[in-house]
Amino acid sequence: MEGNEILQRAVVLQQQSEEAERQLQFIKQQVSELEEFSKSLEALGKTKNEEVLVPIGKGVYSKAKVDNKEDFFVEVGAGVVLKKSAQETKEIINEQIKKFNSAKVGLSAHLESNMQAFQKMLHEVQKLKDNKK
Repeated sequence: MEGNEILQRAVVLQQQSEEAERQLQFIKQQVSELEEFSKSLEALGKTKNEEVLVPIGKGVYSKAKVDNKEDFFVEVGAGVVLKKSAQETKEIINEQIKKFNSAKVGLSAHLESNMQAFQKMLHEVQKLKDNKK
């Protein structure tokens, strides 16, 4: 393999790795937010307080009275909202966390594969360099 070809492959691998790293960061953030949401949902079920702060957008909150801690309205995609029990809502959150963690495993494997390919390229570059001596 020629030096220029190796360099081009290395650049492509670097770009792919950087994109995978960005995706991993996004996944980690989403999992963290879902875990925090799950904790908040549990805390809501245990609280005696009937008033909560509800986000209405852009860092603005409103006080709201909670009269039902067992039913929630959950967006299930494409703007569709369905009524779900607290248990069903927790299951949805856990399922989303599982999907993100599965994607994280796949991306990590992809990054490891890229690292191995990059190491192989470094070895090839060294061989080319040694052959020119």
